[in-house]
Amino acid sequence: MRPLTVEGLRKGFADRGDTVKAIDDVGFDLREGEVYTLLGPSGCGKTSTLRAIAGLERPDGGRITIDGTVVTDGPLFTPPNKRDIGMVFQSYGIWPHMTVFANAAFPLQVARTPKKEIKERVERALAAVHLDGYEGRMSTQLSGGQQQRLALARALVRRPKLLLLDEPLSNLDAKLRAAMRAELTRLQREIGVTTLLVTHDQDEALSMSTRIAVMRSGRIVQEGAPRQIYQRPGSRFVAEFVGTTNFLDGRRIDGKRVGTAAGELEVAGCPDGAAGDAVSLAVRPEALALHLTCPADTANVVRAEVEQVMFVGQSVDCLLRVADSVWTTRQDPALTALPGDEVWLELPADRISVLS
Repeated sequence: MRPLTVEGLRKGFADRGDTVKAIDDVGFDLREGEVYTLLGPSGCGKTSTLRAIAGLERPDGGRITIDGTVVTDGPLFTPPNKRDIGMVFQSYGIWPHMTVFANAAFPLQVARTPKKEIKERVERALAAVHLDGYEGRMSTQLSGGQQQRLALARALVRRPKLLLLDEPLSNLDAKLRAAMRAELTRLQREIGVTTLLVTHDQDEALSMSTRIAVMRSGRIVQEGAPRQIYQRPGSRFVAEFVGTTNFLDGRRIDGKRVGTAAGELEVAGCPDGAAGDAVSLAVRPEALALHLTCPADTANVVRAEVEQVMFVGQSVDCLLRVADSVWTTRQDPALTALPGDEVWLELPADRISVLS
């Protein structure tokens, strides 16, 4: 039995007389204890999907099953408070007039849980998020990261079957966001609660997820483990949205060779098709080896011209002109190349994604 199963989910919104498909036949399921992430740009349907699962939106069609219980199917629509879920919103939803303890205890008080049990469960939840000792403090006295952890404790105190996180870190600054990614991952693994995360942040998705579903225009366009999504994107859209990617257009010669404006390149494998078919090659910046002189007896070397060199501390990011494209590569800070220099890039065949 899966903690969550979504089948054929659909939702449309009226826009100037037309119907926009916010969710267009979306289906997926979650495995016990995993973090499944809906990743995509604004307007792709990821938040609408989460809200439908939470019971905050009534979909036009499809079925949602939580822990074996159907909560949405045609006229059947179970309200949010009956769905056995915990949820953390982008804004956290912390009540400023309440103490930390009162905020965390609120869901249990609404459920008329006995006072002794409320005290025990709240104390455990606050300890899990490292807020033990803060019970009597007003919530307005907490930092942004502490408020985020309080919202998480409030979601977990009910011991939900499913935890929904809607852009939970977007209101934090970059340094705190990185720290909270690690904290959330630690906590989720310790507690083992099955989690659905919605985010537009690629770093957040790649570092926290068991599996990722990339969404576009209301549909899931690729699903897989973080490494698969990053290293083997299934389309140009996924390659462009998830991380930084260099592209080079070409034509298929055979199953292992592609002709491009920068020369003939060997690849680990081409999509099925005929010789002459148009393809795009996608290469991540860190996969490129930069040489100041042309290496002898090395396959897959292309000539490039340095356009810009940017020192960013732990690395040097270079913009390079490759044929009719501008590429980015990340190199050691000791690199001495200057704008205008001629350099050579080595492209490992097994690090090139071929997109048809």
